[in-house]
Amino acid sequence: MQAIFDFQEKLADWDEHVCKHFPLVGELSTPWRWKNFEEEECGRWLLEVRKKLLAVESIDLASAHANASWIQTGGKDEHKCRLEACSTRAPNPNGTILIIGDSKNPQGQRQFASQTPGATAVESVDLRDLVSFARSLDLKSKKALLRWSSLPKNL
Repeated sequence: MQAIFDFQEKLADWDEHVCKHFPLVGELSTPWRWKNFEEEECGRWLLEVRKKLLAVESIDLASAHANASWIQTGGKDEHKCRLEACSTRAPNPNGTILIIGDSKNPQGQRQFASQTPGATAVESVDLRDLVSFARSLDLKSKKALLRWSSLPKNL
């Protein structure tokens, strides 16, 4: 289920790179992480999704568990549709919403976050934008402070 994090790079082959060195000794059937937060039903749904993915079966996100919702975007007014999807309310007062944006378009992620009250964009795991910014920052330049102050809006 971690394949959403492949970032166009080859993922580790589970059997070749993991099970070859760490043989499978069992598989948990209780979704403890979810059960401990009184969301066992959601955890069980995720276990079923996992089984389907392993069997290379499709998943109908339109009939997902109540804690997950799929909002189809697209069409002639896609930007407006996406902004409305970003405004989805959390299911409870302390809940949060996860919006998975286009990993290849960090600027687009930041744009949607800036237009969505309470949203923040998360820097990619490899810190690509931050590293690029640091490499291009010339501390001896007269504009270094101005460039440094632009960091928050660019990351």
